[in-house]
Amino acid sequence: MKTVKPDNNYIYNEEWARSPKRDKIWVKDFANVLIRLLNPTSVIDIGCGSGDILAPFEKNNLDVLGLDGSIAIQDRLKIKRENFALFDLRDEYNPERRYDLALVLEVGEHVEKDFDDIFIDNICKTSDKVLWTADVRGPFFYHPNPQKTKYWIEKFKKRGYFVDRKMTKKLRKLVSEIDNIKENYYVRLTLFVKRKQLFKRTLSGILGKFLLIREGHRV
Repeated sequence: MKTVKPDNNYIYNEEWARSPKRDKIWVKDFANVLIRLLNPTSVIDIGCGSGDILAPFEKNNLDVLGLDGSIAIQDRLKIKRENFALFDLRDEYNPERRYDLALVLEVGEHVEKDFDDIFIDNICKTSDKVLWTADVRGPFFYHPNPQKTKYWIEKFKKRGYFVDRKMTKKLRKLVSEIDNIKENYYVRLTLFVKRKQLFKRTLSGILGKFLLIREGHRV
């Protein structure tokens, strides 16, 4: 039997769009950390809300796109209208291009379990690097799918994405030091990387160490 999707525009309405949560004061520092460590030239924010987290990337002249399913949020965007696409994340998404980095922050818990495989498939179509965090608490304010991080790790693993543990540790530390940021944006913050990208980074590190040792023997 086909699952009926709840109406996003009933849930994410004008009252939700007017919430002060749509205007986070720490976003510039957050973007600076990601730009410094991950060096993206293009960023997609999946479940972007007002685009407040994406706005500093836009101001730094990165190529950006924000996706969200709320009609009400369109009048309260923090990014340019042309950098926003209205889209129900529970539908199959076919992007026109891939991005250096996908942000999926505090979104997964809002996607019903019947649709979370489509949701993860959509994410993996957009980038080889996914910065993820999702709330484990629920069911307050429509958290129909609060899951522990290991649940999402398995979802990504099936699609060839693995946790970059070294970079995840760095990101959690630096993001936790940002003033006024809430802990749910760093406690479970996780960087997923497609297998080939993680292999290339690991191989590069091994070769770098080998060359240093080799140069040391020459001295």
